[in-house]
Amino acid sequence: MDPGATYGVTQFSDLSQDEFAEQYLTLNTEGLKSLKETAEEFDMSEINVEGAPTSYDWREHGAVTAVKN
Repeated sequence: MDPGATYGVTQFSDLSQDEFAEQYLTLNTEGLKSLKETAEEFDMSEINVEGAPTSYDWREHGAVTAVKN
């Protein structure tokens, strides 16, 4: 913890560091495995990127929301 920081009450205040880690920082390793397998099977050579923009700001298209919590 930072001794110079100011802390307030949040939905996490009553959790210990271990409880927070167990409830909110867990990984679904089965899901990661299937994503990796899917990515390995995907043939990138089939994607035609000709004419695609060099950048795209998702904020301008309403795809990004305000920060929550």
